Amino acid sequence: MFIGILVAIQINNCNEQRKDNQTEKNLLIGLQNEFNNNLENIDANIVVNQKKHRYLF
Repeated sequence: MFIGILVAIQINNCNEQRKDNQTEKNLLIGLQNEFNNNLENIDANIVVNQKKHRYLF
């Protein structure tokens, strides 16, 4: 019976680790998407500001 309890605990730990890994992966994907969106916005703002700068001078 003791072995069965240890096996059950190990299986539970593996399942929890798998869920944690999936959560971490989802968070990293979200951060990557946000980073890419911010980078696109920055690039677009650079273009707009360069055009404004040329217009002024």
